[in-house]
Amino acid sequence: MASTYLTRTPSSAGNRRTYTFSGWFKRSNITDSNILFEARIDNDNRFDFRFGDNEKLLIYGEISNSNLVYLETSAVYRDPSAWYHVVVTVDTTQSTQSDRVKVYVNGSQITSFATSTNTLSQNQETPVNTTNVHSIGANTTGGGAYDGYAAHVHFTDGYAYAASTFGSTATNGQWVPNETPSVTYGTNGYFLKFTNASDLGEDFSGNNNDYTKSGSGDRVKDNPKNVFASLNPLYKQGSPTFSEGNTKVVLPAGDGTQGAAANFAPPVGKWYWEIKQGSSTNSSIMVREASDKEDDISYYQGSYAGYELLDGDQNITGNTTSDYGAAYASGDIIMVALDMDNNRVYFGKNGLWADGAGNSNQSSLDDYVPLNGVTNGVPAVTNANGSASATFQFNFGNPAFSITSGNADGNGKGTFEYAPPTNYLALCTDNLSSALTQPIGKGGSYMNTVFYTGNGSNGHAITGVGFQPDWVWLKSRSNAEGHWWGDSNRGVNLRIRSNDTSAEYDTGPGGNNYPGVSAFDSDGFTVGRSDAANGNGNSMVAWNWRAGGSSASNSDGSITSSVTVNTTAGFSVVTHTGTGSGSTTVGHGLGKVPAMIIVKDRGQVRGWNVYHQSIGNNSGVNLNGTGAQSGADSGWWNNTTPTSSVFTLGTYSNESSNYVSYCFAEIEGYSKFGSYTGNGSTDGAFAYTGFRPAWLMIKRTDSANTWYIWDNKRNTFNVCNKELRANTSDAESTTDKLDFLSNGFKMRATYSSLNASGGTYIFMCFAENPFVDSSGIPVTAR
Repeated sequence: MASTYLTRTPSSAGNRRTYTFSGWFKRSNITDSNILFEARIDNDNRFDFRFGDNEKLLIYGEISNSNLVYLETSAVYRDPSAWYHVVVTVDTTQSTQSDRVKVYVNGSQITSFATSTNTLSQNQETPVNTTNVHSIGANTTGGGAYDGYAAHVHFTDGYAYAASTFGSTATNGQWVPNETPSVTYGTNGYFLKFTNASDLGEDFSGNNNDYTKSGSGDRVKDNPKNVFASLNPLYKQGSPTFSEGNTKVVLPAGDGTQGAAANFAPPVGKWYWEIKQGSSTNSSIMVREASDKEDDISYYQGSYAGYELLDGDQNITGNTTSDYGAAYASGDIIMVALDMDNNRVYFGKNGLWADGAGNSNQSSLDDYVPLNGVTNGVPAVTNANGSASATFQFNFGNPAFSITSGNADGNGKGTFEYAPPTNYLALCTDNLSSALTQPIGKGGSYMNTVFYTGNGSNGHAITGVGFQPDWVWLKSRSNAEGHWWGDSNRGVNLRIRSNDTSAEYDTGPGGNNYPGVSAFDSDGFTVGRSDAANGNGNSMVAWNWRAGGSSASNSDGSITSSVTVNTTAGFSVVTHTGTGSGSTTVGHGLGKVPAMIIVKDRGQVRGWNVYHQSIGNNSGVNLNGTGAQSGADSGWWNNTTPTSSVFTLGTYSNESSNYVSYCFAEIEGYSKFGSYTGNGSTDGAFAYTGFRPAWLMIKRTDSANTWYIWDNKRNTFNVCNKELRANTSDAESTTDKLDFLSNGFKMRATYSSLNASGGTYIFMCFAENPFVDSSGIPVTAR
């Protein structure tokens, strides 16, 4: 927590040349400089590392007034919803200069630095492990305080360890803490677990090197293995002030202009939390749709269910109000029971639930407020008064305010003032793992990105995909070459390009004998000598999706289609022949309603038609162009929404020709096909996905603009700046645009193509990892 820090002055000096610091940190304030560790002899001799006010990690060492170490990462670290593991290893006995200071984040050594100074001489002694004061969470006098959470802090005196000593990779690919690492702590070493509320700086290494706490921070339940919900400073309206580890918010005065929301938005399950109301003359406690634009958070727009302070009324989507419970006031504790399985939410206060007639007098759940249009329910609060601020303290099981009892949920999770209703659980990753049915724990098993360098010859086998792909999308990063789409349903060497309208072309022996994707292999694919797929010396990226392998006939529609499908991943490749008149229905095999469909006429020079659930069934966009959404008629999709078995094509998409369609259903924790509204700020729009993205494509739909693509293999850290465009043959360009986060993505630029104020955008996104999977392992931040 801010203004809380720990100090210790060693009674004897230790090894000043070799040591390791390891700790897990969850940031709350991501804009101020947050010092994680400092050792200081005086102003001219000190060593620290911190998250700087530019949101980068900085390792700083000053000896005799000379900056001998100044390592500032190229990456920014500004995700407040998940934990970071930071390891700094110093060993000046090393003969190689670059080995004398090593930095790791989430298990990976940092090698890309915006500024890199490391002039420590061999065997040089540093200010660490002297008999001067050392601090954790601030500098030694309390300045630059870290605002957030900390866990599993280790320090080894005289021993240099890599990050792999303190963490390991779980089966889902996530980095997790080793709670009992095999290390030698040395004279001044320690292990701070932060489990003793009365002695927060207690050392569990056996050395009794306890730290002394300054400030009001306390032990909390949030930890790297079980993350509790908190407020999300990246998804807000107006200028709220967050504190207490993002569990307290003050909304400034402003009628309908100030709002805050949480970072968890469950699609299913039953959930309980409490909110202590502070000063306000009128405000509302709400459950909102997580995909609503930020400008909707603060007032009655979008999809929501609310409970009003002034009169206790319910307020639901469409700004409909009616009697509900008793009005509440400063000091009251509001209870919220969210039932996403039945689309309802219950509110109460001070231990009693609302009766739906203006009273809060029921000992058990009674009358509910319906959730209309809410598919991912996010806790939120709003200030509905123009002249007064509003204060809220949240308790998601990790209370920000003092409570007089200690009620846990039915799984033994969390601490609440009042007992959660039966089957209602605290919003934490342990509980989410059992409530969410997520068939995919590691996105790379179904969608993966690989690189290769073209060699200009036939038979170039590309491996490392991890599965046999059924759709391979190739693009030269280094050269202006067209995109190459190949899929197992159509067969090898049959090229279509998202950047133009050309018909399918056979590049193999039956065509120009410059093969492209000439085989779909068990761990990748083989390319021939086509310039677009394998140009000599070209730096290539391949995006790969897994369907069902061999295709099968599907007669669900009015015509027979051929389908290869993976229902687990919600992806199918469909081929069919159009009838040439009227509309037609086509079976897609997904077993769920498609959220996005990409259709290409293979036999003619025609554009690529895209259906997206955020646009609807009477319009569409072209993948090969920049145009805004258009075609509000029956020609695209016959004004008919897809079903769980078929999609409908209107006259515009049903000529007498061969077609291929790429169909996608939304899979919780793996794929998201949504929309967002830009805000025109560098503190840009946030889009909730419920997972950490691995691949993202965005298109503005209310005006002409391009289709942008990013992936986590080209963009290994934030800010994501390496982009390609689906509708052009351009080589890769580099411009800072957005962050990939543990639960979504956030714009970090004001480009009209991605974040114009009031602009509307659709996206297609696939997961690196779910925010939490069925094993209960939460995602780390990047």
